[in-house]
Amino acid sequence: MATKLSALCDRIIEAGWLAALVTTPLFFNVHSSRIFEPDKIVLLRSIALIMVLAWMVKGLEDWRARSKTRGGKRESSARPPPEQPTLWRSLVANPPLLLALLFLADYAFATVTSIAPHLSLWGSYERLQGLYTTSAYLVIFCSIAALLRTQEQLERLFTTVLIVSFPVSLYGIIQYFGIDPVPWKGDVTQRVTSTLGNPIFVAAFLIMVVPLTLYRLLEARRIATRHGHSGAKAALSPPLLSILRLATYSVLLLAQLVCIVFSQSRGPWLGLLSGLLLFALLWTLVHRLWRWTVLIAGSSFGIALLLAVIVLPN
Repeated sequence: MATKLSALCDRIIEAGWLAALVTTPLFFNVHSSRIFEPDKIVLLRSIALIMVLAWMVKGLEDWRARSKTRGGKRESSARPPPEQPTLWRSLVANPPLLLALLFLADYAFATVTSIAPHLSLWGSYERLQGLYTTSAYLVIFCSIAALLRTQEQLERLFTTVLIVSFPVSLYGIIQYFGIDPVPWKGDVTQRVTSTLGNPIFVAAFLIMVVPLTLYRLLEARRIATRHGHSGAKAALSPPLLSILRLATYSVLLLAQLVCIVFSQSRGPWLGLLSGLLLFALLWTLVHRLWRWTVLIAGSSFGIALLLAVIVLPN
């Protein structure tokens, strides 16, 4: 049975992964030595440590509540309320969590047997990508996989990512037109770096957000179309809200695509193409548009075959 303290820990953990989604893409410090990666990583590590502390308190509280339930005498024969899933139950019920822990164990073994264990543990000065940072990534991943249980949580996560993507995209567009107030040493007008400090990084982030934006845009279009077909004249606010939502997601999607183009990174463009094809395939499957499913699957196979032919020598 979940207690108030356990529920509070759940909220802290969710606030942690939402904070990581906000601060990691947006934060940078022009007064530090490296400006981007080390500063972002240190902030993300701190958030992950708070989430680990919340997990520890939640585990102890759940164990205390279960011990109290077993020790006490139940006066009523009614069915007890379902227990909140513990981390172990979540691991057993969710295979990706087990795979993540196996990956962490493999990473730890590689760190111990490394020719430079200190560097493998803490990461290099430029990136800080070591076992400690990878553990922070996996803490956030496992927390989301274990505690994201409701549609409201999922929509809240989507909304956070979409809101963060707008300043990232807008700042990249500002850099391209040469009105960035920060005097960078390198040229950021040819290949924009935005708040992530690297054109490949910013494009890689945005190509993961574009399918979410497209999903929200299609949902807003469906709602707006439904209101238009209903012909209701008494209530003006629902159709107006649908139109505003449709316009907002359209502008957001346009800004993301423009920033991706301004990054001039060919690898993310291929990733975006693959993501959009997969999104279209899943969308047609969910809505049972079988003709479009066959068409998209055939087009995807043809594009993959064409790319394979182009890459092969001679």
